[in-house]
Parts: sequence; structure tokens; C-alpha cells
Amino acid sequence: MIGKKEKIDQFKRDCRSVKFLTKKLIETNDELEALAYKMQGVSGISTEKARCENAGYNDNRLALMEQEQELIDKRKEYSIRINRVNRILAKINPAITMIITDLYINGKGSDEVAAQYSMSKPKMYRDIEKALEPFL
Repeated sequence: MIGKKEKIDQFKRDCRSVKFLTKKLIETNDELEALAYKMQGVSGISTEKARCENAGYNDNRLALMEQEQELIDKRKEYSIRINRVNRILAKINPAITMIITDLYINGKGSDEVAAQYSMSKPKMYRDIEKALEPFL
């Protein structure tokens, strides 16, 4: 059984990963867009008269479809992890949300954040854990 402390620590790790996950999500979307272009098989505009041809089944469309599904699964995983953090941050006190954002997502130092919000470091960490506890 995972205790409250472990859940809070995991949430803090997830917060630290949000920027990375966002970048990976953007990269995955770009890869999906490039893959969709490949799957269409568009190679250029021809000025010749239109002709009917069979596309043939010797191309790699099945491999491209499998690759597309893998990318879609990755995108879904990244989105779920980002949305989990955002849902929890939306539920807690806005002041604590700002502290968590500065401390874990924006990567500011704990001394700097505590001074910015006029509180001691131990009080800041206690307030964070107290605010997160009901939602984890």
C-alpha cells in the first residue's frame, strides 16, 4: 500500500516532469503530422493527364499504421500525466498552486520561493503537503 508521503512525493516528481512531458507531447504531435503526410503518399503535383492506378500493397503502410498507433499511445500517456497534475493544481488553494508551480514546475529555489511568499521553508513545505493530502 502506498502511503500519503509517497503519493505526495510522486506528485512533486510529476510536477517537475510537466515541462518535459509538454515538450515530448509537442514532438509526438509533430511526428504524427509527418507520419500522416507519409501515409497519404503525396509526392507532388503532376501536370500529366489523370490516370487510374492501383496503389499496390507492397508499400509500408502497415508499418506506418503501427508506428502511428505507438505515437498515439505515447501522446495519450503524456496527456494523462500532464492533465493529472493540472487537475490537482486546479483543486487546491490558488496561493499554494502558485508556490507549487514556482517551486516544482518553474524550478525556482526553495529559499527564493519562501522569501517571495513571505514564509519560512518548513511552513511552505507543510502548507504544500497539507493542501495536497486530500487530493492524493
